[in-house]
Amino acid sequence: MNFLSFLKNYINFFSDNRIYYKNLSSLKKKKDILVISHLMNIEGVKEKKDFYFDNISKETNSTIFLINHTKIALKNIKNHNNLAKNIFAQNMGLLTEIKILITLLKESLSILNLLSLKNNLFENKFIINSAAESFSWGSCNALRIGYQINEIVHS
Repeated sequence: MNFLSFLKNYINFFSDNRIYYKNLSSLKKKKDILVISHLMNIEGVKEKKDFYFDNISKETNSTIFLINHTKIALKNIKNHNNLAKNIFAQNMGLLTEIKILITLLKESLSILNLLSLKNNLFENKFIINSAAESFSWGSCNALRIGYQINEIVHS
């Protein structure tokens, strides 16, 4: 993905900035396990059972959160009837998103500092690709989910 499309995706991202909890009061109760699963389509949000973990919430003292892999905005999913699951937000608000972007940029630049004329061509290509990947959309999503997990665990 080139830098312009990365920037476009990032700018279009600020329409919804909170984690969606189907039942916030249930999260106030102590849970032993936080299960992270995946929302692959809108129908998965209505299912009581998780596609990967089945009925783990009923069998253990746990709560399930889904990573939204659909192209459906969280605000549209929240309005969906019979919502049965918690869903991670696809953005964390302007300030946190800027913090994520700066963190990834610093990491990318620190990796680029490893470039050297002493390295062979393969090593330099590896370093350049690693730096580019550390500043990718996937890295943004991973860090964003990490921030949200931290918020859930410490709430």
